Amino acid sequence: MVYKIIIRDKDTIVEFTKSIIGIYIAVGLFIIGIFIFSTHSFSGRLNEDSYENFGPEWTTIIDEKKPVVLYFYSDNCGPCIALKPRIDELFEKYRLRYNFFYAKKEDEGNIKLIKKFGVPSLPAIFLFDPRSGNYIYLNRENYGDPDYITKSLDQFFIKRKE
Repeated sequence: MVYKIIIRDKDTIVEFTKSIIGIYIAVGLFIIGIFIFSTHSFSGRLNEDSYENFGPEWTTIIDEKKPVVLYFYSDNCGPCIALKPRIDELFEKYRLRYNFFYAKKEDEGNIKLIKKFGVPSLPAIFLFDPRSGNYIYLNRENYGDPDYITKSLDQFFIKRKE
């Protein structure tokens, strides 16, 4: 089937051109929006009354009031397995400043945490401040950069003190 567009005057050409350009702009903005959302960190806040719903280990960590590094992972996830030694190194370096919580996707209690934090995909690293309830998601696209997580931990700790 072939469609022919018959344009009889100059105003119709202008209107047709504007609509095509509008479609291209809308598609472009949509693509840019997807790119921005998928490549940047996001943050949020948890209410203190929901802390106890995540299990006794979580409650123990939260009671110490130190900031928490949450590492969401799965045993069936190749990138998760590859990142775990890096998280273990960070634990050794930052254990006096931060509590570390390894949230395995397959554990039933962690499913609530995954939903509450809005984990976009695995692996995922969140920094959480139990004093304020604020958290930030570290962009997984930067996990390959050895300094990215370290800088993020240092910045979060400094901002928390302010």
